[in-house]
Amino acid sequence: MIRRINKLRNVGLFVELRSRGGNQNEFTKLNVIYALNACGKTTLCDVFRSLGTGNPDYIHGRKRFGSTNAVEIEFLLDGSPTPRVVLSDGEWEIVPAGSNAPRTLVYDDRFVADNVLVGQFVAVEQRRNLYGLALGAKGRVLKEKVDAVGEELSNATSVLNNTKSLLTALIPTGFTIDNFRSIAKDDAIDQRIKDATEALDTVKRAQQNADSIRQRKAFGVSPPPAVPEGIAAALEATLNDAALQAEAYIRQHLERHSRGLGLDWVGRGFKAQTGTTCPHCGQEMDGLEILAAYRAFFSGVLQEQQAALSRIVSEVEERFGPIAQERLEQLINSHVVEKDWWRDAGGSAFDLPPCQSIEMVRTSMEGVRAAIVGAVQRKQAQPAQRIVLSEDESADISLWAAVSASIRDYMAALSPINATIAERQRTAGTIDVASIEKQIVVLIAQKKRHEPVVVDAYRAFDTAIANKAGNEKAKTEANTALRDQSELVLREYGNRINSILERFGVNFRLVSGGVNFHGGPPAGELAIEILGTRVSTSPEDARHPSRPSLANTLSSGDRSALGLAFFVAVAERDPNISDTIVVFDDPFHSQDRSRRRRTIECVHRVASASSQCFILSHELDFAREAARLAGVLVNTFTLNAMKDHCMLEAASLPSLPSRAYERDYAKLTAYLDDPGNFTNQLKDVTRCIRQTLECYLRTKFPESWEDSDWIGGMIGKIRDAQPSDVLHHAVHLVDELTEVNEWGKRYYHGETDGSDASAVDPVELKGYVNQTIGIISS
Repeated sequence: MIRRINKLRNVGLFVELRSRGGNQNEFTKLNVIYALNACGKTTLCDVFRSLGTGNPDYIHGRKRFGSTNAVEIEFLLDGSPTPRVVLSDGEWEIVPAGSNAPRTLVYDDRFVADNVLVGQFVAVEQRRNLYGLALGAKGRVLKEKVDAVGEELSNATSVLNNTKSLLTALIPTGFTIDNFRSIAKDDAIDQRIKDATEALDTVKRAQQNADSIRQRKAFGVSPPPAVPEGIAAALEATLNDAALQAEAYIRQHLERHSRGLGLDWVGRGFKAQTGTTCPHCGQEMDGLEILAAYRAFFSGVLQEQQAALSRIVSEVEERFGPIAQERLEQLINSHVVEKDWWRDAGGSAFDLPPCQSIEMVRTSMEGVRAAIVGAVQRKQAQPAQRIVLSEDESADISLWAAVSASIRDYMAALSPINATIAERQRTAGTIDVASIEKQIVVLIAQKKRHEPVVVDAYRAFDTAIANKAGNEKAKTEANTALRDQSELVLREYGNRINSILERFGVNFRLVSGGVNFHGGPPAGELAIEILGTRVSTSPEDARHPSRPSLANTLSSGDRSALGLAFFVAVAERDPNISDTIVVFDDPFHSQDRSRRRRTIECVHRVASASSQCFILSHELDFAREAARLAGVLVNTFTLNAMKDHCMLEAASLPSLPSRAYERDYAKLTAYLDDPGNFTNQLKDVTRCIRQTLECYLRTKFPESWEDSDWIGGMIGKIRDAQPSDVLHHAVHLVDELTEVNEWGKRYYHGETDGSDASAVDPVELKGYVNQTIGIISS
């Protein structure tokens, strides 16, 4: 047992925790410690947990913020000479050496989160921890056997994976472990590899350039461009004088009577005319000279002549212009390049047929272009005159006739050369190199298969397979034995939890889903069942408000009862409970008042079986009743926070609030149970809010108030409290106290009974009553 906390410094909110001197301040079999919230109860729980497990991490994680001093902890234990447990250099040490450190079991939010549920769901880690807690001595032996066999299987699997990796690295590409294994041995393999390699070299030399030859294109062939047709007719065509005079007249007319309109505009109107009126303005033109001019000009002869001349110019540019000259030059030059490639790389030499020089070809093409364009331009300038080619123009066209004939003969002479190339491509590289290469690969693999290193790798691989198979069988047998024992224990564990829950009057029960051995360590599957329906405990369903889950089917009080039932069942099944110090941190947290006695019964049951028990509570009613109903020697302590240190001292617990406070509190809870019973007492219920809060604060901080302090003044004092003031522990309540007071003060001012205030909304009142109960229970 722990006799005293001698030293506790720089942990959590504790600068220093001091204990009063004297034997009366030593711990006994059952110890009830009363402290307000934020006074260090949760910190003490982690200190007890670290002490019992020997794990200093629970202390390291709570080192006081901002403190540069080392953490110092010292417990005095029962014994002679008196043993001490000290946290030294970050590790627990017991003095004198050889003494036994105490074993602890702590019930708090950390226990629930680690072993029962995380907030509103049960994660796989909680299932695994639950399984470990419930397993029992026989199950733990079986579990150790499973773990040992599992480790052997893991090692065997690792060995198999390693041998497989070594063997796979030796197997040539394209083979598997199985088909490489079956390759027969050949004593003449070296000579066969040599013969095949020499044959491959011979074939490769023979077709060294075969691929390039097959991919080469034939010589490009293109006929020389021809002189456009109809040139002579277009140049010699004449026009009626009347059409020419009409054009001149129309242009003069447009200059006098329009602003920039042209012949095309008149032409569209002429085509659209259906009578003798103007298609644009509607005036009658019958007998006018302009109408006769329109008809003479738009007869179509002049337009046709202009279109023919434009076509000839366009064709000449396309066939004889710079682009056409460049294209023909590139084609003829490419023939020379191809002839050289076939001679140097293709292994076929041949001569190109004679052809005019590129300079002559381009000069002749440019002469044709210039001759035709010049004649056409003269015709366009004098459409009524016959145009005759000049001697130079005729000579340029005649020259092109001779040059184009030479080009035509040249192109025709390329056909036999292209036929020769096609035959050369067809016969290039007809020997199958791939089949010889494949044969060599197989021969090399055949040789490698029977090398000593590969033979040894196969032998090690086969041995590893057999070893793993034997371990898998052993693990299956061990798992079966463990599963049978685990499911039996889990059912018994669940039944005990259900019997405890029945005493709490909950509307749900646990059902066993067996043990899950998949995906890591075993996990105990206990589910919640309400009215015959199993409720999901998964985090996915807890996050989805439309699905029934722990998040929307269990109240916070139900979850608190569930966590306590789990803890009691664990403690009862613990074979070492008589040598264990048990610690309860606010076990009545979030519980209904009706469950207080059942909670105390559970706590006392565990306390009587343990070597020592500590009950920490901020609920004064609960703390007093837990101490009164113990039936064993009890020491009560108060934990008071001060500026530089906290004081833990044996003392009688504070007195309970007045009966008036109890009556007011009871009326508020009764209103929450059934608001319909208070239809005519809504303002009275509202006044109970103020009276209850005032009495609650006077009970919590009896030395902080004057007789003249009421709820508004109390809130102001709490808001202004400095860290050294005990009221500072209630600063977190200021906002909620203010909200409730601001809402209700119109109904409970001392100078009036509230009759003049507006009527109380029962739904609104219920919300503020709930908030009041929450403040008192925080």
